[in-house]
Amino acid sequence: SATTGANGSATTTLTAGTNAGTAKVKGFYGTSLVDSVSITINATSDSTIILSWFNPSGNPSDGTEILTVTAILTDASGTAVSGNTIAFSATPSVFGSITTGIPTGANGKATTDYTYSSQFVGQTVRFTATSQSGGSSGYIDVTLPEAN
Repeated sequence: SATTGANGSATTTLTAGTNAGTAKVKGFYGTSLVDSVSITINATSDSTIILSWFNPSGNPSDGTEILTVTAILTDASGTAVSGNTIAFSATPSVFGSITTGIPTGANGKATTDYTYSSQFVGQTVRFTATSQSGGSSGYIDVTLPEAN
């Protein structure tokens, strides 16, 4: 509710949640509808993505290295978010290739492999993971290791 000011207008605040959609706000004078407006609410992100990587494997005979990258998606309260698709990327992209579009499991994790040539061992790559439904993203910089 709001009270009109000296110029006859009233101001109020609409607090939107994190779900996208449309809200219809109506203005009444007594019981008579004076005006209404539809407001589009864009989803906001209160989620977090944490990235990690673990020891690579490789095939020394063909010079291929593999690094496994994991993203963990949690909501604002720290609860794992399942069923979201994570888009992975690697920058610079010339050092190797990464599989993207990985869904999060019940534990909020999405795991992918980054394959690169052993000639790029020692180079730094930024891995970025972005939730395609919520827009949250995170990154980690990794100096490419040689397979153990």
